[in-house]
Amino acid sequence: MQKSFSKTRSGILELKDFLSMKEALKELDQKIIKFNDTYLKKRKEIDALEIEYDTLSKELILWLLKYAVNCREKLKVENYNIEKKLIKENLDIKRGKL
Repeated sequence: MQKSFSKTRSGILELKDFLSMKEALKELDQKIIKFNDTYLKKRKEIDALEIEYDTLSKELILWLLKYAVNCREKLKVENYNIEKKLIKENLDIKRGKL
């Protein structure tokens, strides 16, 4: 956008009439103000989204950690039950009950 403003400013400098120059500068000033307002508005929106995404990211990390801990606990229980069953089967085979 700065290129556009510079180009407009260069065109203004070529004007011979002071009133035309003054009017063109006012128009340029309005364009710059409008651009800055739009930029600041969008910047605030982006900053708010970054905060929102950062919060979501942290919440997701916490959820994944809790899920991993929960899965680990389930695996421990399942592992324990499988080992218990295998030990029982081995004992039964040794005792000749199967």
